[in-house]
Amino acid sequence: IRADLADERGYVALLSFSNTAVNTFKGEFRDKQQGLKGKFQDRVVIETLDSFITTNILRPHAYRVMECSTTPFLLTGNENFLNNDKCKFWVESPIRNFTVPINLIGSISIEIEEGDYRFYYQGNGKRSPINNGVKAIDAIAKVGGYTHEFGKLWASQTLTQQPGVLRSLSKRYPHIIVDEAQDLDCLHWLILKTLSDAGSTITLIGDPNQAIYEFAGANGDVIKQFDADDNNYCLPLTKNYRSIEDILTIANKLSERNDDHEKGKVHQQHGVYYIPYDPKKLPDLAASFTKHLEAINLKNSESAILFRGNAGIENLKSSKGKVGVGKSKIFAMAAIKRDVNQDYHKSFQLCLGAIVGLLASPPDDLA
Repeated sequence: IRADLADERGYVALLSFSNTAVNTFKGEFRDKQQGLKGKFQDRVVIETLDSFITTNILRPHAYRVMECSTTPFLLTGNENFLNNDKCKFWVESPIRNFTVPINLIGSISIEIEEGDYRFYYQGNGKRSPINNGVKAIDAIAKVGGYTHEFGKLWASQTLTQQPGVLRSLSKRYPHIIVDEAQDLDCLHWLILKTLSDAGSTITLIGDPNQAIYEFAGANGDVIKQFDADDNNYCLPLTKNYRSIEDILTIANKLSERNDDHEKGKVHQQHGVYYIPYDPKKLPDLAASFTKHLEAINLKNSESAILFRGNAGIENLKSSKGKVGVGKSKIFAMAAIKRDVNQDYHKSFQLCLGAIVGLLASPPDDLA
């Protein structure tokens, strides 16, 4: 794309959601950059989407719409001014309304519903509405503070209220590419759509079936709506180069697709298995997995047991699995009780038992 722009002065922006992806892209672009021609061949910006918004819109220009006298700064949740009544967010609850703890201000999300901004608090596994979001965010903005979520709102407002900034950015970035676009939320898209309407070409790369941040408003709908717009040019990928047929059959069933596979099996026993198990007996499940690996000559060091959350990992680590034999096993279990369960009393008892078992004539008052 940069080569096609030839000697135009604009930049191509390649944006993603993680520093890992950004660093990978930067390395690959350096390798390919030698083939570009033209004096502006290096005009490619590769960074995270949030960094792009902060660097180009939020910090240099948003202070005007935020009505603050300083450069906007990212909140940590430890600022004293957040205890001011004007800066508190009130959560509506069936039992009683309460304020969002200042250290959890980053848990507040914003959605656009019927043209209005709606504020929500994600806490204790629940998503609850906030009844004074606009007033509170305005009060915080006047001091100059923002969270990543608030920053997206102010960036959007900046582009809307400052047409000169919008024109400048659309000329500076004639083409913007967003990787992992299924993770875009409504505020991200509002910013990109505004730039698109001003002249920037927007390319989205992603898969709505891989959206994992639905709780934060990123549910893949942006890509679906983008695809449904006849004004946009869409290139679907229908061949899967990553997974074997067994896995793809399950994925197709879940996502109601009919993709083809490219990758063949290395071993006939590779595939997808559904195994009912007792959650209280995770070690038995792990042992069954290990036996299966041995049967098909796969190394434990090249295999993995994955959990959706930390709770499952901690349960497996703290269970009485193969952590050694004899006194070594007892000391290992003591370490698990201490570091995973924070059960220092039980850890002490295990250590004491192991030490006593190692001594020929331990004193009666050793404990």
